[in-house]
Amino acid sequence: MTIASPVATRSLDPGTVGAFENQNPIPTPDHGVHLAVLPTGSVLSFSFGLPTEMPPLSAPTFTPGSRNSGHAYLWEPRAGNGLEAWAPAHPPVVDPPDGTGEPRPAPLFRAGTAFMSNGTLAVFGGNLANGGKQSGMRTVFTFDPWGRHWYRQADMAVGRWAPTAFRTASGRMGIVGGVDENGVRTDVLEVFPAVSMPLPARAARSITGLPAARRPDRVNRAVRHACALADGWVYLFGELPDEQYRVHADTWRVEPLRPRPESDICCGVVPLPGGPAGPTEVLISGAVATCWRFDVGTQAWHKDSDRASRVDTEAMVVLPDGTVFGVAGGQVELYDPEARAWTVGPSCTRPYENPSTAVLLPDARVLIAGGVPGSMDLYHPPYLFRGERPMIIGPRQDAVSADEPFEIAWSGRPVSRAVLVAPGAATHSVDGEQRHIELRIEPAGPGRLFAYGPPTAAAAPPGYYMLFVLTEDGVPSEARFIWFAG
Repeated sequence: MTIASPVATRSLDPGTVGAFENQNPIPTPDHGVHLAVLPTGSVLSFSFGLPTEMPPLSAPTFTPGSRNSGHAYLWEPRAGNGLEAWAPAHPPVVDPPDGTGEPRPAPLFRAGTAFMSNGTLAVFGGNLANGGKQSGMRTVFTFDPWGRHWYRQADMAVGRWAPTAFRTASGRMGIVGGVDENGVRTDVLEVFPAVSMPLPARAARSITGLPAARRPDRVNRAVRHACALADGWVYLFGELPDEQYRVHADTWRVEPLRPRPESDICCGVVPLPGGPAGPTEVLISGAVATCWRFDVGTQAWHKDSDRASRVDTEAMVVLPDGTVFGVAGGQVELYDPEARAWTVGPSCTRPYENPSTAVLLPDARVLIAGGVPGSMDLYHPPYLFRGERPMIIGPRQDAVSADEPFEIAWSGRPVSRAVLVAPGAATHSVDGEQRHIELRIEPAGPGRLFAYGPPTAAAAPPGYYMLFVLTEDGVPSEARFIWFAG
């Protein structure tokens, strides 16, 4: 694949802080409010607007009727950065219960998203604008990346505008938070598919009517971020200090956590790389300079490092080499988890503020969008300035099982690491899909190694992952998608 040459910003050394590929915003047909990197390598971008609008107009948060329509496109990174690389993938037509009687493409703006274990993207809720109020749809849709088709599932128990969705070690998904169809924040926890239903098989991507199930435990209404960690619990982090919980992946029991010491709003959350057993720490960035870590082993909060940017919208992405990319208000910063230190990088071409989104692409670049109609930026991390990249070659490994070895062949520079990185599903600085798993490896001869699948589903929930191999100095290959059975 040929990637356009990046341009240095100011006098910053791209080998230290990276650089942007573009000097001007790259045009897109969508806002990029929701981004999902699909197991096919395509990127699904969706928000709001009529299908004829490129880019769409302002958000219809309080506008019922035809103006409140869904809008979705697929981008093929290998096809380049022009508008011809985008194809429409608009959601199905529905008649929302907003009293207008105006059917239109489902208004998925402000839905919650997460991947099912079979690789389909689940989309929960959306923008209802009932009575001109901030309010949520009850709808659930799944998108098949291979067939490029939307499928409607059974409605949820409550409407949800801006919920949080997450995948667990059991393969099922949780949905929490958001504003219901009446404009009231909900504390209802739902599980999808319902525990009474079998999980869809890997090839069963055209199922319709799958139900969610309401659970008796409650979760605070303002929870925003979710991280499935190595102890088998999903940790939920809210905007305010006392809005922190954990949910068990099998029993769906909810427990409160110790309040966060910092009183300001929690903006960016990402699980830090934790080795083959999965992540055990979470990095939290807020609207102040100081960052915090939450340690699963001690259930304690620890003050981390300070950073230059302090805004209430931030997108953070774990990169293949374990570095954390952060963009806040258009300013890039890079976090080294071992040194516990931030480095200021280049600035975006525009200030991607609320609702900012960022995702790691299979070619190891970072896509930034959201907040600026019809534009995106492409960032090249420092590892793309360190010479030749290795390449995964040979027969494509389709699936791996827990703790089972599989062979990886490569060409080019010698590699010393293999990692799995979960593809992102991001919106409004929230991405509950992020995960970085360092694989155990053994040499298997010249240009070959054996890697071992993650030891448990708690280390890596079942589903599709991007497999990268890396050189000693952290230069990654392009990814191959691989399915982990859990």
